[in-house]
Amino acid sequence: GEDPATMHALEGAIAAAVDRIDDQPIALRVHTLFGLMYVERKTWEGGEASAVAQLEAALKIGDALSLHNLRMPHVAARLGNALEQVNRIARAEQMYVRAAYEYLDVDNVPAALSVSQRAQLSDVAQFLEGIAMARLSVPRMTELDLNDQALVVKKNANHVPWPRNAPVGIDLAFVKRQLFRYWADLSSRAAQVGARNAAIVFAGMARNAWAYEFWNSSAEQARYDALDDIDREFAV
Repeated sequence: GEDPATMHALEGAIAAAVDRIDDQPIALRVHTLFGLMYVERKTWEGGEASAVAQLEAALKIGDALSLHNLRMPHVAARLGNALEQVNRIARAEQMYVRAAYEYLDVDNVPAALSVSQRAQLSDVAQFLEGIAMARLSVPRMTELDLNDQALVVKKNANHVPWPRNAPVGIDLAFVKRQLFRYWADLSSRAAQVGARNAAIVFAGMARNAWAYEFWNSSAEQARYDALDDIDREFAV
C-alpha cells in the first residue's frame, strides 16, 4: 500500500484544491465528506487534511449559502467534538450551541439535548437544553399531567415551559417556533389521551405563538393543520 505520510499529503492537497471549485454546493459536500472521514480516523487537527480544517470549511460555505435556510447541525456537532479533542474548549462550545440550535430547528430534539449538554458553561446551551427537555417530555405526559398543565396555563396565559428571558444570541423567531411546536405537540398529546379541555387550551396557546413570518418548514404547517383537526373533533 501507499506510505501513510504520502497519502496524508495527497489528501491535504486535494482538500485544499476543493476551495477552487466554483460550484459551492459541491464544495460543501466534498468538505463535509472529508471532514467526516477525518473524524472517523480521529485525525483532529494538522493542516488541511484534518477534521477541524474540513468541517470549518464546510460550515463557512454553508453560512455563505444560508439564504437558502441551510441547517448543518451534524457538521457543527462533529466539529465541536473535534475541537474538544484538541482542547479548544471555547470554540467547541460555540459549535455545540450552534448544533443544538439547529437540531431544534430541524426537529431532531434528542440530538439537540445531547449536544447542548456538552456545552454546560454556556447560558445559551442551558436555555436550549431547557427547550429540548420540555419538548421531549410531551410524549410521556399522562392525562393528569396534561390537565394540571392546562390549569397552570389558564391561570397564567404568559406561561412558558422554559426560562422566559432568552439569552443574547437567541432570536425571537426561533423562540416563537419552539413555543408553537411545544404547544401544538402538547395539544396533540392531550387529544391522543382524551384530555379534551387541555387539548383546546394548548391549541389556543399554539395559535398565539404562531406567526407566518416565523414559519420555518413544513413542520409548522403540519402542526397547524393538526390544530384544525383538534378544533373540529373537540369543538362544542
